[in-house]
Amino acid sequence: MYRRTWMLGVLVLVVLLASACQPIQRPPASGAPVDVAKLDDAMAARIDAYVTEQQDRNRVPGLAIAIVKDGQPVYERGFGVANVDSGRPVTPGTVFRLADIAMIPTTIAVLQLVEQGKIDLDAPVTTYLPYFQLQDERYKDITVRHILEGKSGIEDVYDIARIWDTYPVDNEEGAIERYVRGMAQPSRLFSSRLAFAPGRVFVHSYIARIILGDIIQKVSGQSYEEYVDEHLFAPLGMEHSTFLLDAVDPALLASPHVLTEYGLAQANIVVSDLVPFSREFAASDNLYSNAEDMSRMMAALLNGGELEGARILTPESVKLLSARSGAALDPIQQYTWGYEHPAHLYVGYGMGSFIDEIEGCSVYHLFGLQLGYRANIMLCPDQKLGVVLMGNRGQNERLTPGGDEFYANEMLPDLMSMLLGAE
Repeated sequence: MYRRTWMLGVLVLVVLLASACQPIQRPPASGAPVDVAKLDDAMAARIDAYVTEQQDRNRVPGLAIAIVKDGQPVYERGFGVANVDSGRPVTPGTVFRLADIAMIPTTIAVLQLVEQGKIDLDAPVTTYLPYFQLQDERYKDITVRHILEGKSGIEDVYDIARIWDTYPVDNEEGAIERYVRGMAQPSRLFSSRLAFAPGRVFVHSYIARIILGDIIQKVSGQSYEEYVDEHLFAPLGMEHSTFLLDAVDPALLASPHVLTEYGLAQANIVVSDLVPFSREFAASDNLYSNAEDMSRMMAALLNGGELEGARILTPESVKLLSARSGAALDPIQQYTWGYEHPAHLYVGYGMGSFIDEIEGCSVYHLFGLQLGYRANIMLCPDQKLGVVLMGNRGQNERLTPGGDEFYANEMLPDLMSMLLGAE
């Protein structure tokens, strides 16, 4: 199985909770496997034991996991608590912020509009957003495909720990367009100059994804949030998924948690304030969902774009999600974001997702990073197998990294390996 790359060379010694640490009271796992006939008792028990061990090892208050096998949901469970103060248990219906995983609904939305003939993947962004410009003349060469495949050349440069306290949030209609119109000027989020020529190198960029959200708005005539709700969430019955924080039922929302100080074993785990919500990040970072809903989306993708008679994409479009783009990965980002592997860190980057191989199965996956939250989703189309994990502890970005903040990135490959037959 894979083991994670240590972030920036920081070696963390993970031990059992010290007596001085604040213990996490963990209720029994909730939400039995959906269909034990398809996921046998032995495998379900093995997964339960692994998740519980990793939860304790990484001091994660709450986790939710869903598994789709043979294109059908077979396992949806919650572990631990949604809030360490209240002790409210996590269930498959508990809502988490999934952050970067927003790129999958965004990609689906773009491909839907491609199917309708409203978007040409190889058309310049300026075809749809004539007001888009950067302080780098090469911006005119950026296409829709470049952004989807992570090859726009736009690079994020912000230090998240230093901006959120004073970031000017915008939750009014038109927030995405206002942000894109302002991209000609450098900001605390990016430099307005390209790190690479468009089409050359993969560069992980939240900011570039905002542009996709604006394109979706302009060609559909709806706000980004309205479009995805009507054309993805509603058809699939994803009743508790949204890109609007105000639409989340507070009684279902898992609270974000962080370490109080350096050191995973020494620190207490406390509830953190929510990161200020701002609508311009909808297409890149604002996804709220739960294990039940994400299970339905995975099932649709693994069934060629259809679930229970509702079609969200053609089979041909679904295949684009797992097709390698051929873009080289920036070595720094390979090290920062990747898994250890004897030959590579990622095979490549696809359309809105990373491409890798586990136990001989080609998988596409995406992880979500946000203050107090971690998430990961991974699908193996050939085996019609998918796993999603969401947790409510992340690094306290205002402290030196002191814990294993990438637990979701280790757990998903391990779970996928188990399901593919690894001992």
